[in-house]
Amino acid sequence: MNNTVPFSQRSIDNILDETISKIRAKFIEFSSTFKVPSVSFALILDNEIVHEDAFGSSRITPALHAQPEHLYRIASMTKSFTASCILILRDNGRLSLDDPIAKWLPLTKHLKYPTLDSPDITVRSLLTMSSGLVEDDPWADRLLNLGLRDFEKMLESQVAFNHVPGLEYEYSNLGYALLGQVVAKVTGKSLRRFAEEELLSPLGLTSTIWENKETPPDLQAFGYSVSNGEWVHEPALEDGVFGAMGGLSSTVIDLAKYILFHLDAWPPRNDTDNTVLRRSSRREMAQIHQVITKPKDESPAITLQGYGYGLAIAHHEYLGQIIGHSGGVPGFTSRMEWLPTFGAGIVALCNRTYVPIGKIAREALELLHQEQLLSKPKKEPSESLVEFQRVVVKLYQRFDQDLLRSSVCETYFLDRDDERRPPDFLSLRKTYGSLISHSQIVPDGYLRGSWKMQCQGGELEVSIMLSPTLPSKIQFIKVIPRPNNSK
Repeated sequence: MNNTVPFSQRSIDNILDETISKIRAKFIEFSSTFKVPSVSFALILDNEIVHEDAFGSSRITPALHAQPEHLYRIASMTKSFTASCILILRDNGRLSLDDPIAKWLPLTKHLKYPTLDSPDITVRSLLTMSSGLVEDDPWADRLLNLGLRDFEKMLESQVAFNHVPGLEYEYSNLGYALLGQVVAKVTGKSLRRFAEEELLSPLGLTSTIWENKETPPDLQAFGYSVSNGEWVHEPALEDGVFGAMGGLSSTVIDLAKYILFHLDAWPPRNDTDNTVLRRSSRREMAQIHQVITKPKDESPAITLQGYGYGLAIAHHEYLGQIIGHSGGVPGFTSRMEWLPTFGAGIVALCNRTYVPIGKIAREALELLHQEQLLSKPKKEPSESLVEFQRVVVKLYQRFDQDLLRSSVCETYFLDRDDERRPPDFLSLRKTYGSLISHSQIVPDGYLRGSWKMQCQGGELEVSIMLSPTLPSKIQFIKVIPRPNNSK
């Protein structure tokens, strides 16, 4: 006998509580399976932080029970913060993403590219992981504290390329170390100081830091590996040049705020945009600028993967666009993901080296969908779409040749193919009878939309597309009839 209470009879609060319990259970099972000392996570729903949690030991000796306020190394999730600093400078006109990095870092003028016709590395190619530099995990993870002089010596002795710049995706930590130095050169400040002043402090991310020694010890999670079945403490490296690619520590509380900051960029709108980084720039960060042709995420639900600016992007068959990044350094693994379509997200941190916490984070978002807790915000149609919906409805109710000609482009009457022939409103009205009602137009952008018209003899599915020039006119109308006797 099935005793499950129907969704309609359960309150949203109860469903959310049940779902959070299921998500927590997933993380507990994960921590047991992979011998993870502690997990801290936060959940965002409808553009609000709905849950913060932690369990286990953020420190084994001396024992320290995990709390959401504890700082974990977030590793490569740092890259989106570095990318944000670059875009702040771009938005303020202080650099161009198409600048060759040699403009800012003269030591890179003499890089030995793989071919004579190789283009120069640019700021953009570094941001998008298309610089051609070879993948360098976990080599770079051990260089977080590398000093500037040693970094310059590294550049002077040349670096290795795996591809010609600009052609293919290849994950490069060295590339983001270079971007950190671009920020320093442009501003005359270290990346750390610039980020603190222009990004972290304005966003209220007071527990997001590059230097752990500045935080009280009882707020720091220790990182661990397992060797011969025993816990091994991985000491945190101090901030250095490679900190730009993976040196930040943070809490799930701060990172949830950071996700909300990115989610706030959707949808595009007209209200004042006076934040530290333009909404359009945050959306730009989250677009695929370089396709990943050999993706590591092999989920059948993922249809496309790529890299933006310090963010990885995937398209999921029912979650839509997934934006986020993973992180891993000795002792820590992390993952943050958010869904701009639904205003939802998750961040998860743990203190064990290179474990698949991202899989559980994705399962958590999929569970929110399964429990019907994700809802798309309603899109309002443009005034032009509403206006021309009225026109089409009038044409169906009482055809007027002059109204039609004044409302459509000159090219409208040139389509004669059977699949594109303009609808014959007189014949439609004769066949399907009087209009009973019609739905609100559902926009697909500002110039395209569709709706349904319920008539005596059946339903008409109507779609229109407006012209690319002003004043707007209809360039295309399509009507798909659904007679009452159709299956």
